[in-house]
Amino acid sequence: MAPERRFKSVNVFGKIFFTLFFITTNLGLYAQIVSYSNDFLNIGATAQGIGMGNSMVASAHDASAVYYNPANITKISNTFDFAITHSEYFGSIANYDFLLFAYKYNEKTYLGFGLLRMGIDNIPNTLNIYNNGSFNLDNITYFSVEDYAMFLVFARKSAKLSYAIRSKLVYRHLGSFVNGYGFGLDACLAYQWRDFHFGVNINDALGTFTAWFYNLDQQTIDILDSTGNEIPHNTVEIAVPSTTLGVSRDLKINGKLTLRSELDLFIQWAQRTSALISTPVASLSPGLGTEFIFKDVLFIRAGLYNFQKITYFSNNTSVNFTSKINFFPSLGIGFRYHKVIIDYTFQNLFNQAVPLQSHFITVRFPLNSHFWSKKQD
Repeated sequence: MAPERRFKSVNVFGKIFFTLFFITTNLGLYAQIVSYSNDFLNIGATAQGIGMGNSMVASAHDASAVYYNPANITKISNTFDFAITHSEYFGSIANYDFLLFAYKYNEKTYLGFGLLRMGIDNIPNTLNIYNNGSFNLDNITYFSVEDYAMFLVFARKSAKLSYAIRSKLVYRHLGSFVNGYGFGLDACLAYQWRDFHFGVNINDALGTFTAWFYNLDQQTIDILDSTGNEIPHNTVEIAVPSTTLGVSRDLKINGKLTLRSELDLFIQWAQRTSALISTPVASLSPGLGTEFIFKDVLFIRAGLYNFQKITYFSNNTSVNFTSKINFFPSLGIGFRYHKVIIDYTFQNLFNQAVPLQSHFITVRFPLNSHFWSKKQD
């Protein structure tokens, strides 16, 4: 790249960063750098991916690549590719839904789209249950907590190397009390060498900004203040960049059975966390995934990911403690019927990690452009 073009690119990114910084400071918002902003974006996208321990940054080759590595949407074999995922948490209290779409614009250009919702509905608001000293159930109102994210992907393909830029738009709200608006950019690469596939996903490359706006009436403020709760103020979260590296390989065992394996490394930059390897510079945690493919009809998957060092204190003191490594195990299955693939994954099947088990169901289906012309005829 010529020096003047390189300078212009840096200048453009600099303008974006300082424009966002100027907006947040002039809106009276307090900015803070955090490690786990918008953590709902890290759950996963499909039952296939979660069944492989969310280790798909190198091997994703359909609409799921919009989430795991947008550079890999260049591997879709059809004009269109769709995936729809549903999961429930805490006895169906929380719902998690993900729609993914990849489109082959031409031989070198590909586009992707994703829409994610995680929400809890019909939550009772009991702040006003006491009115003038009397207990009144009629004062209970209900609200929802919802997190939304939209992904827009632009990818380009060459002989062995593909690259992509992904933009993220985030909207979060807790009833009428608080609203959050976020924006971020990710950079992704995919490369193939012989039978090996490599992937790089740089999340929050420039830092993802999420601005929180609180809308509390005076009565709510008075109640929070009288009960010793802190009154929240408008703020901005700036997510720390992270990187996922992955390598995968498809090994043909015989004419009917193929083994797909992937090893990923999740790197959280500039933050000390509970990951297996944690330093002031970076924290590192692996992910492992395996998939047995029988005649491209039956799929059996297993994965391990989210390894963490958990410290348990005894007798509520820090004198006696034990350290244990926790992780998320997952097991999944899928089958193909004509063009449709139905996947199911059971996460945390051994209850090894702290959260409860979760079930994921995904329906995937590719479509060619002639499908639409047949429908029109």
